[in-house]
Amino acid sequence: MMKTIAVVILALLLIPVIVSGQAIDPQTLLGQWEGDWSSTGDRGRYYLTIEKVEGDKVHLRIERSGMSDRTLPSDVRFVGTLAGNRLAYAPPRWPATQLTIEGNKMSGTSQGRSTIKIELQKTK
Repeated sequence: MMKTIAVVILALLLIPVIVSGQAIDPQTLLGQWEGDWSSTGDRGRYYLTIEKVEGDKVHLRIERSGMSDRTLPSDVRFVGTLAGNRLAYAPPRWPATQLTIEGNKMSGTSQGRSTIKIELQKTK
């Protein structure tokens, strides 16, 4: 009985680690990531440059081409947050973005007026 309780407690303690994703070496994120974004009726190129990582803070620059809404900025610098293998950022006048990092690839979505799908690969 005690062994069963110990296994259950251990499993419960590990759930947050599994849910938050596998931790990665933040310094491997530094550099340029390129790919595509798409949503209903729109698509274009997406460029993400990670300039510096300090703890869970990720200093980045985002460039996006092909947007139909010309009032939105196409180039912005911001500080995002790294939690496990997930990068999140939401600069002013820019949709909240969640990306999952898997080796030299990132994928996820931006959620604004519509959902934008993003697929990136590290290039430098």
